Amino acid sequence: MPLPRQTPRTVTPFGNYLLDELIAEGGMARVYRARLRGVGGFEKPLVVKQVRPELAKDPRFVAMFVEEAKTLVKLSHPHIVPIYELGVVDGTYFLAMDLVDGATLSAILRDGPLPPEAVARLGWQVCDALHHAHDRFGLVHRDVTPRNILVDRDGQVRLVDFGIATPAAGVAGDVFGSPGYMSPEQLRGEPLDGRSDLFTLGAVLFECLTGQPAFLRRERDASREAILHGEHPPLPAAVPPELARSVTQMLAATPSARPASAAEVGRRLRTWLATHHPEGAGPELGARAAQAMTSREPPGDGPVTVTSRKADQRVQTLATSAVLDEARRPRASFAPQSSSSDSGPATQPIEGRRRRADTPRTVGLPRPPEASVRDSSAASAARARLMQTAAPLLLLAVLGGGLWWAQRSAPPVDTRPRAVPPKPSPAVEEPPVVPTAAAEAPQLAPETPAPTAMEAQAPAVRRATLQVGAVPFATVTLDRRRVGDTPLRALRVPPGHHLLVLDHELGQLRVPLDVGPGERVQVNANFYATPPSYRVRRR
Repeated sequence: MPLPRQTPRTVTPFGNYLLDELIAEGGMARVYRARLRGVGGFEKPLVVKQVRPELAKDPRFVAMFVEEAKTLVKLSHPHIVPIYELGVVDGTYFLAMDLVDGATLSAILRDGPLPPEAVARLGWQVCDALHHAHDRFGLVHRDVTPRNILVDRDGQVRLVDFGIATPAAGVAGDVFGSPGYMSPEQLRGEPLDGRSDLFTLGAVLFECLTGQPAFLRRERDASREAILHGEHPPLPAAVPPELARSVTQMLAATPSARPASAAEVGRRLRTWLATHHPEGAGPELGARAAQAMTSREPPGDGPVTVTSRKADQRVQTLATSAVLDEARRPRASFAPQSSSSDSGPATQPIEGRRRRADTPRTVGLPRPPEASVRDSSAASAARARLMQTAAPLLLLAVLGGGLWWAQRSAPPVDTRPRAVPPKPSPAVEEPPVVPTAAAEAPQLAPETPAPTAMEAQAPAVRRATLQVGAVPFATVTLDRRRVGDTPLRALRVPPGHHLLVLDHELGQLRVPLDVGPGERVQVNANFYATPPSYRVRRR
């Protein structure tokens, strides 16, 4: 039986990247599933977003893109997809960003509207991301649309594509965005602030609740007029009144009539979710994302065809993050140091190439004259005869010296562990437990000496104990490792600095802790508070 014919898969080199698959295409950019080629065959999967050539020809857009490059790579937030690099390859501007195993909101909404609790969860997480950009960096996203909101299988929401973000002051006359989602002031080319993103997010939440866009019409001019005059269909009566009021206020035609900040909208949505659905909506939202992902066609597994427009594509980097630098040099910390005995002029390593010290070398020695070889052979034979004669005498001398030293040094030796008192440690407030048990052992078997390093290791084995609680509950991560859900009664940790992260539908709390040996620390969190808070007690 003949095997089914496999579909060839085309891989296109793009600077330092390999473009595997076109996964999305819109009015602003083309999005590819890609890989970063690193040292020694190392590859990092990510996403490359190419800005359309017609936008790259607009000097205003290029100036805005370059101006914000250094700021965009600094955006670090749980609900923002990190950007690793912004650059240019052969005149094509691109963004390299993290690959999220999830689905876009536009793909999720193809299966119908979301329940109110899932909309509230999605809304407050996007609000948290927007507040971070507005408050910390003064950035306006300008394109908060369903295709720029990603949801993973756990129901976690991430905002993507800050590529056309601009400073809050804005530049008059610049109109960039998606038809049917831009705010009235954005359409008029006026200076923008964070309330413009709230209008756009309101249009997205309206679509999540109804399944229909609020302002998108068949003709672009009709969409523009609907936005400028605030003409959108009413929300269905089944939508909870609190959610309906918040979304309607976000869609106000004038910025002054909208909520003051994304943080305020996020608090409203979290409060409503905690009051009416304290169990949360993460699993349901994650299930919708998984359902949308199953309908996506998998990439072809057939033979790979590599194509390229140019053989010498070069990347002009505008901004890059430390994560990308580590990915490009995954084994840099293990590179051997060059020997100090090397002769000749020093050379500088070329970026991206293997260093000379990384390659095993064979050093050739000059051949000695024939006379030197004969002299060396005679000397070697004489040394061998001397070793045969002296070896037995040397062995007897070593054994005799060892016995003499053992007899001479035996009386002063005290095998009891009490003879070596442990050094006091200023950080330990109560006596160690392990050395006490070890000190009693020689009384049962005095002929067995106690380990001499026990006293030095005793403070290190005395771990601290953490008790973690949360109202109503939380998922606990300690030093980037998930340890379980609250309540945690006795979480043992080594002394030192730790980062405790508590996650709930209503928010995230990051608790830095410095604990000492044997210390008992209790952490209690309250996610019903506005904003969520925590308290640390020590005993």
